[in-house]
Amino acid sequence: MAAIFNALPAPAANGSGAAVDVSAYGGKKTIVVEGNGSSMEPFVLIEVALDAAGVNWSPLTMFHRPGEVTVTVACRWMRATVANYRGGGAPTVNVGGEDDSTVFATLVAPAGNGDGVGVDVSALPTFKTVQVTDAFKGCVTIEVSNDGGATYSLAMAFLPNTPGIQSAELVGQFMRVNRSGVSGGSVGLPIVTVAGAPVLSNALVQGLSYGDMHFHDPGTLTPVPVATVFVKAANVSHLHDASGVSMPADNRLRYDGASQAIVIVIAALSFKCSANNQVLGFAIAINGVVNTQSIIRTKITTGTDIQAVTVVSMVRYNPGDYAEVWLTDDTGPSNVTIDHGNITMQAFAI
Repeated sequence: MAAIFNALPAPAANGSGAAVDVSAYGGKKTIVVEGNGSSMEPFVLIEVALDAAGVNWSPLTMFHRPGEVTVTVACRWMRATVANYRGGGAPTVNVGGEDDSTVFATLVAPAGNGDGVGVDVSALPTFKTVQVTDAFKGCVTIEVSNDGGATYSLAMAFLPNTPGIQSAELVGQFMRVNRSGVSGGSVGLPIVTVAGAPVLSNALVQGLSYGDMHFHDPGTLTPVPVATVFVKAANVSHLHDASGVSMPADNRLRYDGASQAIVIVIAALSFKCSANNQVLGFAIAINGVVNTQSIIRTKITTGTDIQAVTVVSMVRYNPGDYAEVWLTDDTGPSNVTIDHGNITMQAFAI
């Protein structure tokens, strides 16, 4: 799996640029529009086509100014269409993604009311985009079957004369087109194409990278020798229910995913202190540095009373980055004991 990039040519006028074959891409794509630097930036519409010839186009997303957007769509072609052009040269448009490849199938629509022939789509990945184009009367529904085509259920619906694209995650053995409400005159014949593409970054990061550890009971005393200075909690810990996350040391969860990710760490802790009337601070440290946005402070009036706190951190991690629970006493030196703790790590694809 590697990143790939393409320019989407845009004209220095109103109209569409040349189509670019993006069938080598997976489902996730990032589109960047840099504009042309004029005081009145043109609009840029990104369109997609699924048919082999690249003649049936549907709108995907519109830029009213330079910017970036990440979309999930399975398609064969992309192009940039310029509108509201006032001069200043052609806008610059680029797309990037992963080389996971897209698989296609053509669904056969009936000429009138009823069902089209079922088409085997078992080779297509779970994430699918369906495109319906051309003029048509009546409602077009896409149905899916997982019993060899014996029975079908509704998956998507396109209202009369509303061509376009719809995407969904669905595992299907067969798919077919159903038309209803067709009557009188020229009823048209919708052109229906389905594309399936992997969305591997979600599967590899979000689906597999998670872990949970708990602190052993009884808890471990952690000395805080200097007020307001954070130190790592000294607790002994145990890892369980983990995949793509490891515990190379006590009180440490390490992200071992294949790529950069947004990682959420949640620590639920109960604690006590060796002194009364102390303001204690708790935080998540990343690679030995306290994440200041995660700091939670609480005052413990009677030190022997057990209190509870929840600490949350959400930041970008690289493979190998790790999280730990750290603590301090803002009032003065003391000993803090976390007698119970549960720390969870979950990674999300970027």
